[in-house]
Amino acid sequence: MKKYNQQNTCHRVSLKSLTTTIGDGGRKTESYTPIATIWAAIEPAHHAPQFRGGKTVFPVSHEITTRYSQSYEAARQIIFGTRVFQVRSKINVGEKKQYLVFRCEELSNN
Repeated sequence: MKKYNQQNTCHRVSLKSLTTTIGDGGRKTESYTPIATIWAAIEPAHHAPQFRGGKTVFPVSHEITTRYSQSYEAARQIIFGTRVFQVRSKINVGEKKQYLVFRCEELSNN
C-alpha cells in the first residue's frame, strides 16, 4: 500500500451506500444512496489471483485512498466518471482515523 499524500489525490469520486427496502409482497429491492463526493487517489492493486470453483478470479483490482471520515465507512460502491468500483474491504490505515483505503473490484469502465 502506497503512502497517501496530496499529490496523488487528484480524482473526484462519489461514495454510495447500499440501501435495501422491502416493497409490496415482501419483494426486496437494493439501491445505492449517495454518501459524499470527495477527492481520492485511485491506483491499480497488485494482488495475486485467487482460484474459486475452478476459475481464476481477481476480486481486488484497485485501491482507492481517501481522508478518513466515519461516514465513509458505509460506502459499498465508488463511482469515478463512468467507472464503477464495488468495495470488497476497507482499511483504516494504522487505526489512526487519518486515511481510509477501499479495496475494490472494478465492475465496468465504459
